[in-house]
Amino acid sequence: MTIIEVPVAPVIGQIELIDAYAAAHHLLGGSIEYQRLRLRAARRFLERHPDLGVWMNRPIPQRLADVSGHSSVWPLVTFAMISTSIQADAEFLLVKGFGHSMRRWVTGLYPDETRLLHDAAGRINISTFQADAFIAEGLAFAIAFTGKTPATLTEADLDRCRTAVRTSTAGTPAMRKSRASKLFGVRKLLFEAGLVDCPPARRRQGGPLTRQGRLAVIHSPEIRDTLVAYLDARAAVLRPKTMDKLTSALGMFGEFLTDNCPDVASIDKLERRHIESFLAWTATRTCRNYHGDRPVGPFVTAHAAIVLRGFLDDITEWGWPQAPARRLVFTSDIPKQPSMLPRALAPDVDQALMTAVAGLADLFARVGLTVLRGTGLRIGELLDLELDSIVDYGPAGSWLRVPLGKLNTERMVPLDAVTLAVFDEWFAHRHRQRALPHPRDGRATDFVFVEAGRHLGPARIQKGLRDAVRHAGLTGPNGSPVRIVLISSATPTRHRSSTPACPSRR
Repeated sequence: MTIIEVPVAPVIGQIELIDAYAAAHHLLGGSIEYQRLRLRAARRFLERHPDLGVWMNRPIPQRLADVSGHSSVWPLVTFAMISTSIQADAEFLLVKGFGHSMRRWVTGLYPDETRLLHDAAGRINISTFQADAFIAEGLAFAIAFTGKTPATLTEADLDRCRTAVRTSTAGTPAMRKSRASKLFGVRKLLFEAGLVDCPPARRRQGGPLTRQGRLAVIHSPEIRDTLVAYLDARAAVLRPKTMDKLTSALGMFGEFLTDNCPDVASIDKLERRHIESFLAWTATRTCRNYHGDRPVGPFVTAHAAIVLRGFLDDITEWGWPQAPARRLVFTSDIPKQPSMLPRALAPDVDQALMTAVAGLADLFARVGLTVLRGTGLRIGELLDLELDSIVDYGPAGSWLRVPLGKLNTERMVPLDAVTLAVFDEWFAHRHRQRALPHPRDGRATDFVFVEAGRHLGPARIQKGLRDAVRHAGLTGPNGSPVRIVLISSATPTRHRSSTPACPSRR
């Protein structure tokens, strides 16, 4: 008996999909014959997999095998994702290369949004090449993962994409880093284009995800939950940078308990011997990250003890059941700090340093260091300057209105010709862009120092100062570069020419 196999007809949703694909597949380009080849391949694929939603739930190796070696099939799958007909999981999107079809579908199906993103890229000095990469990978990922069009994406959707990439184990670390970078970039464009109202957070900005991620290495869930709850409570009254330091210190304490005191399963089980062991250990440990094997300084040791004492005192005063039965950290446990009074640079050294600063290739570092030198601002005050901070008082000259900073005061500082000149140089470079939320109160703020859609931080200024020290040949007795910091004048409202804020060495 002869058995005739009858192809399974696609469900009605897939009939609509193939019709939409046929109407749009010219966006991919190619000859008429190649377009017909793609359509035939798409129909055969849907005969084997009539429901793409079911197909998307197959194991990743099977899905990769289905589309690998069938270059005419992948455009159908990407069309289904970018047209929001199906949603894809982050793992599949991380391990499968997108190719040119993703970019062409996004730009072809959403021309208005794509034009807005390219216009935004031009305003914040992002090249067309970079913008295309953000759109082809970052925006395509967000659409495919959330099943939402560019105009309907929300901040929560973009946060979900970022979390999915960060927590995924699929693909290589380089793949995940690349996707995360493209998502960060496309969020800048979406914000600048007015499609979302929240810009991407700085990579080092604190927050619940950062806190939980930093404490994830603590094995005991009770200790970890107590520390997270404490940090959440303190976050309501402390600034983000203070929270970062608090999180780091308590995270270090939690790691110590995990590695050295595995028998301690909760904070209320702590004893004095555990505290003494931690204080002895933290005083002798080495730095992390770029400091190499250098021992931590005395201020780090003291900060760890102060934070631990504050944490235990707070949860005891708040009546938390996790609090130890008696006090475990005392004032005598806080190491005495050495006197670290800075010494002003000699005039010839100061001149050599500022000459090197004037030759820095990084415009932001050059301008920032010159303004700091000429006004006595703290770095945080410099970075928070707004476009209306420079005021022209006619015969009285130009003055700089310094916003609320560490001292919670606002003041006026006169500007000399050199400082005004570097401000003019920066404004000639600065592109107009959408106002960003102020880190203190969230109000929309036109900061002076913005670039590529983000509020600039202190890292480049600090690096510029180190580079200037090295280029000026300023070395200590051992031949290594001297450590120079910029400090504010003790009387910042006085004229800079009589009381300058000068570099100092420690």
